[in-house]
Amino acid sequence: MKVIRLRALGHTLLAVALVGLFSSCGPIFLKGQISSFGTWPGTPEGTPYALIPMQGDPTELEFQSYARRIDAYLASSGLRLVPPEQARVIVYVGYGIDDGKQVISSYPIFGQTGVAASTTYGTVNSYGGIASYSGTATYTPSYGVVGSGTVSHTVYRRYLQLDVVDKDSLLRGQPKPIYRARLLSEGTSGSITQVMPSLIKAIFKSFPEPDGTTRNVTVTFER
Repeated sequence: MKVIRLRALGHTLLAVALVGLFSSCGPIFLKGQISSFGTWPGTPEGTPYALIPMQGDPTELEFQSYARRIDAYLASSGLRLVPPEQARVIVYVGYGIDDGKQVISSYPIFGQTGVAASTTYGTVNSYGGIASYSGTATYTPSYGVVGSGTVSHTVYRRYLQLDVVDKDSLLRGQPKPIYRARLLSEGTSGSITQVMPSLIKAIFKSFPEPDGTTRNVTVTFER
């Protein structure tokens, strides 16, 4: 008796679908757009400046928390924090967040779309000029997009602005702006306290910017 083993392979198709999702252990990013105008007044010896909120009390604990972060960047950019009476320039800090807007997004639904490959294993038995065959077939499913769904979420618009003003011009009652940097950002966090560290990090990523420029910026979210 002669035994012949057969193996028939079909065409194999491998489809891999990757969906990017935020996870608690992965990086989260903050994106924004920075606009800058004027000439930065920082000097190697450190231009004396005072840091004041555009609105609110400068002694408020929340502002003081932000001010410490901002001063760390301004110190490396050629400014030196002093009391207001000793300052040459005043840096006004403005920040805020809106009430948000509802946004509907769609997402793909993945599932089995068919059969990508088949594999058949069997045996042919021949005896006395008569052959018989027995075998089994296995099938490899294929996967892909089988539909879509929608999800609704709230997107908030946040901003951080730095205005540098000549102090003498303030005393004369004719404020003279020297430099302005403004960052606009949108995201799903509705807490200004939660996003401010990231906004500060973003506005100082490449600071100071040249006069009259606007560019996009992306930073990892400060937890």
